[in-house]
Amino acid sequence: DTDFDAKIHLKLSINSNGDVFSATCIKSKSTCQDQRIIDKVIAEVIRQVKYKKDPGSATANAFYTVQIDAK
Repeated sequence: DTDFDAKIHLKLSINSNGDVFSATCIKSKSTCQDQRIIDKVIAEVIRQVKYKKDPGSATANAFYTVQIDAK
């Protein structure tokens, strides 16, 4: 739970199985500076986000934005 609205912008690295194996925060675009929240969001994105499989392809990059609303 947070007392402010925040957006966290991430750069994802995706393997040929469609799994996210790395995510980094783009600090210049993100409005959240609390590293604990950012780390939790990255862990959940890596665990939950899946992309379409593309066997034989190289590592792909994608950009992802997470909106956290105040509670």
